[in-house]
Amino acid sequence: MKNTWPLTLVLVLCITSFIDLEARIGNLRFPIDVDLEEILGRGDSNNDGRVNISDTSFLCLYLFAGGQEPPCLNQADVDDNGRVDLSDIIYLNSWLFGGGASPPSPGPFNQHCAPDLTLPNLSCEAGCGSYLSD
Repeated sequence: MKNTWPLTLVLVLCITSFIDLEARIGNLRFPIDVDLEEILGRGDSNNDGRVNISDTSFLCLYLFAGGQEPPCLNQADVDDNGRVDLSDIIYLNSWLFGGGASPPSPGPFNQHCAPDLTLPNLSCEAGCGSYLSD
């Protein structure tokens, strides 16, 4: 029997939130300039310095209830596919609660914050300021 509880958890969290209201470069090496805004912690969609269930709720509200856009779309792109969508919520819940794969580099942010060297990069105005002060 296939384990479907991460998807069930996503649906419950999204419903609860409503109620409460790649192109990869491979092995090439090249110099890259990194602005502070480009440094991020993947998975921290609400940019509070932690990756937890509040990030899942934040994404549910953004995607399905017209909630606030994540301060850093690149951090909200948990699976690093160049889009913020339902797959990011599922991926994050699978990692947080189901022992799934951790978010791709630079992540998981609870451990470190670093530049995102993958393409395409989404906008990231917030950066990783809350992590840099820790």
